[in-house]
Amino acid sequence: MPGMEILAEARPAFPELVKFYESVGYYGGIADDCTVISARLDGRVIGVVRLAPEAGLLLLRGMMIVPAWQRRGVGSAMLERLGAEIGARECYCAALPWLDAFYGQIGFHAIDETLAPDYVREHVWINRARGHEQLLMRRAAKS
Repeated sequence: MPGMEILAEARPAFPELVKFYESVGYYGGIADDCTVISARLDGRVIGVVRLAPEAGLLLLRGMMIVPAWQRRGVGSAMLERLGAEIGARECYCAALPWLDAFYGQIGFHAIDETLAPDYVREHVWINRARGHEQLLMRRAAKS
């Protein structure tokens, strides 16, 4: 898409990206140790996703795209860059069930919750208690 850039953002951009998250109704924040990927169209943020190291694990969190730009390749472009950032590491994500093929583009697979670390399962249960459907997914470490 002309004018679109997929960027690994540095900490100075985090406040702007948090404002983006809030503008689309996501309030997960961004910790200083996160790897954050954005999609920018002519410099304006239209999508954000982050890799969060938590409890010794790597979690994909907060894939958010401006509704007008959904289903137009923005998410797939961000996901491709994210896959490179994950590299050979293991990574987990809790996704909306209908997004399994989307995250599958970079090697995520649905897993039985009993196979996930307690920390990951607890986050899925918390989200479900808040009324959010969740599919637990894992991208295996590559050797």
